Amino acid sequence: MTDAERSKSEPSAESEDEPNPVDLAMDLFVFAPLGALLEFSERLPELAKRGRERFETQAPTAKMVGQFAVGAGRKKVEDQLGDVIGKGKTFLQDLGVLPSDPPDPADDGDATDAGAEADGDAAPSGGSIADIIAGYADLTAVNIMPLLSPLDRAQRAAVRAFEAANRSRRTVIARLDQLDDSEHPN
Repeated sequence: MTDAERSKSEPSAESEDEPNPVDLAMDLFVFAPLGALLEFSERLPELAKRGRERFETQAPTAKMVGQFAVGAGRKKVEDQLGDVIGKGKTFLQDLGVLPSDPPDPADDGDATDAGAEADGDAAPSGGSIADIIAGYADLTAVNIMPLLSPLDRAQRAAVRAFEAANRSRRTVIARLDQLDDSEHPN
């Protein structure tokens, strides 16, 4: 048998080694996904059990740590943003671009304001928060707290208005309310 005859009667090894493109496509897009689906459905209970064992004990801790991190990050961003806004507003007020913060008109201290002005204890007319507490915009709430007690009602109203317009720190506003309530209990 000659080589030409042999090649006609026997399929070549090359044609057997080269996969048919249609077969490749069927394997890739039909049979492999079906096989994976069958394997996954058979192993699903085992995989669920392993996942539950590993993460069920860690999930509450991870949730707590995540909530703490988000809360701490939010507070830090709010504080820093409040500092920047407060400093920018104070800077613009010092330059005269923005008017100074007026006392809160909702404050019920009108009667005591007149008495404080007669005593000379009120904040200077048209004065800024820095006239009441030096460097107020740069102080932390912890540093401000002891400085509030010696203030009269009109000064506390000015501090409250500034705080509400700028950083709105609940601890400072609550302390101001507490001092006002202790001065004139209902």
